[in-house]
Amino acid sequence: MPIERYLLKVVAKCAYRYNLYFETPEGMKRKINILKDCNSRNRKIKYSIVLPCLSVDKYEQKEKSTKEMKRGISVDQFNKSVAGELTDGIIDNIINGISQYANVSVSVNHFIFHFLHLDQRILKNFSRVI
Repeated sequence: MPIERYLLKVVAKCAYRYNLYFETPEGMKRKINILKDCNSRNRKIKYSIVLPCLSVDKYEQKEKSTKEMKRGISVDQFNKSVAGELTDGIIDNIINGISQYANVSVSVNHFIFHFLHLDQRILKNFSRVI
C-alpha cells in the first residue's frame, strides 16, 4: 500500500481533518496510526468516520434490502463492502458494531452515519438508542 501511505503522509502534513469512509475498525486504527507516525509536527488532526447503516427489524428484511441495492455484486460482497457488516442489521447489532469503532480509538471526533435505507420508523428506532 505505498500509494495509501504516501497519501496519508500528505494528510499528516497538510490536513486538519481526515474522514475515513466505510472502513473497518482495524482499518481505521491502522490508518490513524500511520497518520500519527507521519505527523512529525504534532499537528492536531480531527478524525471522523462515515459508516454505512442499514437498519432492519428482522434479518429477512436485510437480505431483501441488500438485494435491492447491490448493483451487480453478490449479497455477501455487498455486506462486506459496507464496513464489514458491523453497522447493518437489527438495532442491537448496529449498536454493537458502533461500539467496536469507539473501542478501537478514542481519536475519532465524529461518527457520520450514511443510512442506506431510511424512513421515519428507522430514524425513530435509531434515535432511541443513540
